[in-house]
Amino acid sequence: MFQPAKSADVNEDAAKSTKRAASGAANSTDMVNNCQDTTNSLEGRKNGDSHEIQSDHLDQTHPDLGEGGSGKMLPIDTANISIPIMRTSGLDGIQCILAQMKEDRIFLAGEIERNAKEIRLEIQAIGNRTATLEVRVEAVAKAHNDLLIQSSEWGTRLDALEVAFEDLINRSRRNIKIRGIPETRDEGPVQNLVLEIFRPLLPDIPEPRWEIDRAHRLSGGLRRNDERPRDIIVRFHYHSTKDAVVRKCRGMEVIYREKVLQIFQDLSPSTLLKRRQWKPIADHLRLNHIPFAWGHPFKLLAFHNEQTRALLPMGDPSRFFQTMGLDTPEGVIPLFQQKTPLPTLPREWFDARENQT
Repeated sequence: MFQPAKSADVNEDAAKSTKRAASGAANSTDMVNNCQDTTNSLEGRKNGDSHEIQSDHLDQTHPDLGEGGSGKMLPIDTANISIPIMRTSGLDGIQCILAQMKEDRIFLAGEIERNAKEIRLEIQAIGNRTATLEVRVEAVAKAHNDLLIQSSEWGTRLDALEVAFEDLINRSRRNIKIRGIPETRDEGPVQNLVLEIFRPLLPDIPEPRWEIDRAHRLSGGLRRNDERPRDIIVRFHYHSTKDAVVRKCRGMEVIYREKVLQIFQDLSPSTLLKRRQWKPIADHLRLNHIPFAWGHPFKLLAFHNEQTRALLPMGDPSRFFQTMGLDTPEGVIPLFQQKTPLPTLPREWFDARENQT
């Protein structure tokens, strides 16, 4: 049998229906709000409104933070920061996500295009600077090569001038040096002593050709008998007389007052230094009984098999000894090492750089 509902039950059912309707409306509102919050969050990231969190120990002032909203600086805990997640479901949530993804894709494409354009401009600027530098380097290399050529020419001319100057000094002296004549207090004029030594050696030279410009001993006082006597410097007036004396005394033993004398040419210090450096060459020729002589400008003349072979300061000692069937003595090759030329920058160097580029 049907019984009508009580008034209390009817009121309870009406209240439940009203509550369900209000809950549904609230859920709809929350879904819309969540979607809007997500949109605003993405828009904030695109516009650069994100905040940088510096450290767990750094403080940040905010008017709403702190005790009682007083604006007191409080530490930020980065571990508790979370990114808002949209908790909507259904078709509206999916459409909202797709819309935001589309907007993010457009934003990222624009950023990539802008960055790529900046990179292209920078690469182009670097290429222009590189081209300018290559042109300048090529100009510097050309100037460098021109300076090297000019320097080499000046060096060659300087060497020739030094040789000519040294030869001029040696030819202008016309002096010979006599070593070993004992010193006495009553030896008389040195010129008479020189004529007494050389006239018997060269009787064919006429008397007027024995004219002597000067003859003297080296500076210093009289030395004791146990010391080496001072050398005598003689300058003949005629160069031919001086050459005849030197040729006659070369290789022979000159004796005066039971003393063996040594006859030298009075040469420039640079020539004497070169002769001392070439002493191993001269000793090697003497050991093999090959006659030789020093020439002017400075060179060594060897006489072998009726031929005269000359060794110059810029010559090849190995070839010089090989033509006479001799081995090159040790320590001679370094005396003739050629000067190492300064390196030039060839055009192939630039071509190689361009090919690598």
